[in-house]
Amino acid sequence: MRFLVLAIALTVGWNLVAAGRIGAAETSEEESIDRAISGLVSAFNQQDAAAVAAHWAQDGVYVDQQTGERVEGRAAIEAMYTKVFAADVAPRLLVRVERVQFVTPEVALVDGQATVVGSAGPVASSFAAVMVKVKREWLLHSSRETALPITLKPGDHLLGLDWLVGNWVDEDSSGNVRSSVRWSAKHAFLIRSFRVTHEADVVYEATQIFGWDPAAERIKVWMFGSEGGFGEGHVDVDGDRAAIHLVGILPDGRTASATQVLTRVSNDNFTSQLVAHEIGGEPQPTPEAVNVVRAVEADAAAPVQAKEQKAEAKIKAPALLKPAEQKKSAPTPEPPAEKSLEKSSKKSATAQE
Repeated sequence: MRFLVLAIALTVGWNLVAAGRIGAAETSEEESIDRAISGLVSAFNQQDAAAVAAHWAQDGVYVDQQTGERVEGRAAIEAMYTKVFAADVAPRLLVRVERVQFVTPEVALVDGQATVVGSAGPVASSFAAVMVKVKREWLLHSSRETALPITLKPGDHLLGLDWLVGNWVDEDSSGNVRSSVRWSAKHAFLIRSFRVTHEADVVYEATQIFGWDPAAERIKVWMFGSEGGFGEGHVDVDGDRAAIHLVGILPDGRTASATQVLTRVSNDNFTSQLVAHEIGGEPQPTPEAVNVVRAVEADAAAPVQAKEQKAEAKIKAPALLKPAEQKKSAPTPEPPAEKSLEKSSKKSATAQE
């Protein structure tokens, strides 16, 4: 239903193009509004209806301009969000704010466009919202929306992967396998980076870039490994499940292919498993699924000192981009299948020493 779109429209990415910005005071207030929107984003992504409603004023009102339907008061708004989050596939949103204007120091007008992608497909709306400052907090007071013809931007097609944004650690790796996912500056691509460490040494790094291919009408993925391997493929998204199909070239010239299956368990947890894995046309064993959890903020921000790779570390990194075995020595953490589209070989490890 269209009336749900703007009710949650201000719970996602924020890109201010404000009119009437005067002086440092307004700049500071814009930053406060930005923080308020970030709180809405966090609450919505956790499907927490009460937390989302807490970012609305007690007398907040949502109005559908076309149907005239009104949702009045924080309690009614919370009930509306409860229905939204009860859907089999939680909607994902993109918002483009076109104008922010301060009417008074405590009232701001916000206009823009929102796109929501759910089980019924994408729905776009223009919106006009009022935010009010109550006891030093900016709250959403009213929101009115009007349906628009669908004109999807490249990033709109990636909303099914937006739940991956953030910092992650493989639960069984003792913190030695970490990954992060972020949007590019213009919201056109998702960039996924991961790192494998042994003690203080960076053993392996890789980057995946997800983007929309308008010619093939599918999500494309490119992958680059720190040892020179590379690959590309496509992604199939079905609700909370994403299958990343990759074909690549190893540093030693052999071909490799695999499908990495990511399954969302909750907002802070997903599983990853490597299937249909081949190197040089030879099938490889299928590892067990790995549990991946969202990293706490302090851990995610902790710097990792990059040192020269030690070939004697027995790390199984993504098998798509590294040769097949590695020299054996003292046991060290083993990265999960999601980081593992590569394995390294004794020959290549020796050659790197």
